Amino acid sequence: MNEPWILGQKIIMLEPRRLAARSCAAHMAHLLGEPVGRQVGYRIRHDHQISKQTRIEIMTEGLFTRKIQQDPFLEGVGLVIFDEFHERSIHSDLGLALCLDASSGLREDLRILVMSATLDTGRIAKLLTGAPIISSKGRSYPVDTRYAQPSGRPGQHRSGRTQTIVEDTGRAIFKALEQQAGDILVFLPGYREIRQVHQSLESRLPDHVHVHPLFGSLSQKDQDKAIRPSPGGHRKIVLSTSIAETSLTIQGISLVIDSGWMRVPIFSERTGMSRLETVPVSKAVADQRRGRAGRLGPGTCFRLWTEHEHQGLVAHGRPEILTTDLCDLALELAAWGVADPLQLSWIDPPPQTAFQKAIHMLKNLDALDSYGRITAHGKEMNGFGIHPRLAHMMIQGKRLGQGCLACRIAALLQEKDFINFPYDEYDADIHLRLQVLDGFIRHHKLGIPKNRVHLNVLKSVARTSHQFQSQLRATDEKTDLWQTGSLLALAFPDRICKRRDNTGTGYQMSSGSGAKLHPNDPLLKYDYLVAPTLGGAGREMQNRSATIFLAASYREHNLLQDFSGRLETLEKISWDNASQSVKARRESRLFDLTLKIDPIVDPCPDRVRSCLMDAIKLYGVNILHWPSQLNSLRARILFLAHSPQFDALPDVSDAGLTNHLERWLEPFLDGISCLKEIKPSLLTSAFLALLTWPQKQLIDTHAPTHLVVPSGSKLPLEYGEPCDDPTAPVLRVRLQEMFGLNQTPMIAKNNIPVMLHLLSPAGRPVQITQDLESFWKNTYPEVKKDMMGRYPKHYWPEDPLNSTATRRAKPRSRK
Repeated sequence: MNEPWILGQKIIMLEPRRLAARSCAAHMAHLLGEPVGRQVGYRIRHDHQISKQTRIEIMTEGLFTRKIQQDPFLEGVGLVIFDEFHERSIHSDLGLALCLDASSGLREDLRILVMSATLDTGRIAKLLTGAPIISSKGRSYPVDTRYAQPSGRPGQHRSGRTQTIVEDTGRAIFKALEQQAGDILVFLPGYREIRQVHQSLESRLPDHVHVHPLFGSLSQKDQDKAIRPSPGGHRKIVLSTSIAETSLTIQGISLVIDSGWMRVPIFSERTGMSRLETVPVSKAVADQRRGRAGRLGPGTCFRLWTEHEHQGLVAHGRPEILTTDLCDLALELAAWGVADPLQLSWIDPPPQTAFQKAIHMLKNLDALDSYGRITAHGKEMNGFGIHPRLAHMMIQGKRLGQGCLACRIAALLQEKDFINFPYDEYDADIHLRLQVLDGFIRHHKLGIPKNRVHLNVLKSVARTSHQFQSQLRATDEKTDLWQTGSLLALAFPDRICKRRDNTGTGYQMSSGSGAKLHPNDPLLKYDYLVAPTLGGAGREMQNRSATIFLAASYREHNLLQDFSGRLETLEKISWDNASQSVKARRESRLFDLTLKIDPIVDPCPDRVRSCLMDAIKLYGVNILHWPSQLNSLRARILFLAHSPQFDALPDVSDAGLTNHLERWLEPFLDGISCLKEIKPSLLTSAFLALLTWPQKQLIDTHAPTHLVVPSGSKLPLEYGEPCDDPTAPVLRVRLQEMFGLNQTPMIAKNNIPVMLHLLSPAGRPVQITQDLESFWKNTYPEVKKDMMGRYPKHYWPEDPLNSTATRRAKPRSRK
C-alpha cells in the first residue's frame, strides 16, 4: 500500500462470494487494528462499508463487471487482485478478460494480480504475457484423511440421490462426534440437503452441540453465527455448501466431513437451457475442503467415498464458462463493444455453439440488433446487473403496468426456493411464492405454516425485490398475480409449456424439449405453463424430460395475445403411419410448440398425392396390398427377366417399382389419400399398364401359369414370391401322372426346366428333380419298392416310360 506506484490509488480485490468478501475485509481490517470501512472496506449486493479513506476495496466478481463497464479506465485504481481464481467462475474469467483489454488499450499502468492455492500458474502466466510467478507456502497443519470403507458389493457405486447423501452424512456426523473432539464442518451439495440433514439431527443431538447452516442467501447475522467460535463447553456442526471451501476460516473447525458432491449449473447446447446438476467433486475441490480442517491446527477429514473411488475423480472441474448459459456474458461483451469473444484474451474462450445460442436469445429479447450490436433496450437491461431474461421482464413489466410484480418474480428467481416441501409432495406454483412474499412484505404474515418457510431466504427475496423496484422506479404499482404467466413468458419464451395429455405429467416446451411436473403437483390442472426453473440429471435433459421446479399457469388467450406477432400458421400435409393415410391439418405454432390443430377439409390434391407417393417410396411397394394373382405375375416377369433372351421386360422388382412410381402408379392416385383406398383392382390396373400387349403374350407363353402333364391334368406352376434372384418355378405333381414322359418340361423358350416335386399318392414329395430322365433310370426302381409297400393298391409299373399316366390308383382298363 505504500509502494510509489500505488500511492493515491485503490486496490480492488475480487472474491467469488459475498461472505468471502465480508470475511476477508474483516480479517484485513483486524490486522490493521481498524474497523471495516476505514482503509479496508467491502462492497457486495445489498451492503457496503467503504469511506473516503478506503484504500483496499473488496468486492464480488459480478460487481466488478458492473464497475469496469461503467468506468473502463478504472480511474483511481492501481491494482486489481483476482483471488481464488481457481474456482473459474464466469464472472472471474470475464472480469480478467475485460481487465486485460483495458490495460492493453486504456490503462497500460494498471497492474493485475491473480491468486489461488491451486492455480494452473503456467497458463495464467502465459495469458498475462509472461508475468512472474510468486509462490508462498503459507501456514497449514497436518490433516488425517479417512475414506469410507468399500461396501463389499460388486458394482455398488456412490449415489447422488439426496436421500442417500443425507443418510450417509448423518451417520458420519455421529461417528465423528463420538470419535473426535472439536467443531465439525460438513460439505453438502446444496440447501435441500442442508435442510434435510439439519432436520435429521435436531432431535438426536445433545444440548451442548449446535447446528448452523451456511449458504449464500442466508442472512449476514446467521452466517456470522456459523463462523464465530463456539462458547466454552459447546460444539457446533456447520452444514455448508461450497461457500466455505475458500477465503473463509471458521473458528473452531478441526473436523471436516465431505459428502463428495457439489451442485453446478450445466448448459445443454442441444436444448439451449441450463440445469442444476449434482456431480462428484474434483480432486482439487476435495483438497480445498480437506484443507479447512487444518487451518487452525491438526485436523481430520472424513471423505464419504472410498480411496479407490478417489482415484477416479477428475483432477479439476470444468470452468463455468464452458458449462453454463452465456446470455449474461454475451450481453456484457456487446456492451463492451465486442461482437466476437475471440477479440479478447481468455484462458478458455466461450464455446461457439453456446455463445451463438446466447446471441440468438438476446436478439429475441431485443437486446441486440440483427448485426449483434447492443440496442438501447439492451443497454438498459445490462444496467440491472442480473440475467438478461429477468432484466427484460422487469423493463417490459413496467411498461405493462406490472413493474412491481416483475421485480418480485425476478427476486424469486434470483434466490433459492424459500418454501420447504415433504419428500413425497411438491407445488411448483410461483403464485404460491408470490402470495407468501406479498403477505410478508405488506403484513409480515406468511399465510402458510412457518415450518414450511425458510425465513432467511424469504427476507433476502424481499430485500432483492425492494432493490429492483428502486432501480426500476416501480415502487407504487399494484400487482395482478394473473399476469405472472405473461411476465414470465417475456423472459422465457422458450419455456412456454403445453400439457401433452390429460392423464400424464408431461409437457411440451416451445423450445422443442420436454418437461414434467411432480405427479402430485397442483399445477397439473393447467394446460399451459411457463417454467423458468428446470432441473434433473443429465440423461433426463438429453433423452427424456426435465423436471419443473418452478412454474406459473398461463392462460391460453393471454398467450395468443402476448405472442400474436410471433404465431405461425402452417398447413401441414404429412403421412400418418398409424392410420396408413395422409393427414392434412392446419397448425397454429409458437416456435416449436403446436398450440392448435384443425383438419383441412379440402387439401391440395397435388400435395396429398405427393405425400402418399413419398410414403410409398419410404416404406417400399410392399406396403401396398398386392393380390396374390398380381404377385404371381410379378414373380413370372422377374423369372423371365433373369432368363436369357428376355431383356425387354420392365423392371418389376421392389426397387424398380419404387423408383418408377410416377410412371405406373401416380396416374391412378387421384382422390386417394390412404392405402386402403388403393384397391386390388386399382393396383392391378396400374401394374398392367406397365406391359404392352406383346409383352403380356410373351409372358403367358414362356412363363405360363399352368402346365398340362401326361395324365391330362392342368397343374399350376409356382413361381414363389417376387424377388431379385428368382429360381425355376415348381411343378407339384403325383408321380403316377408323369408316367410316359421322358424329359422334364421346359419353359422360357425351352431354356429352363421346371423344378419337379414328384409326389406320393398322399401328396408327399418323394423326389425333387429337374432331370426326369435320370430319375426314371436311376431312382425310380428304389422309389417303386417303397411305394409298393406303402400303397399296394396303386399302380407301380416296371417300365414307367411305356406306361399310361393316371390320376387314379390304377389306369382305367381298355375295353
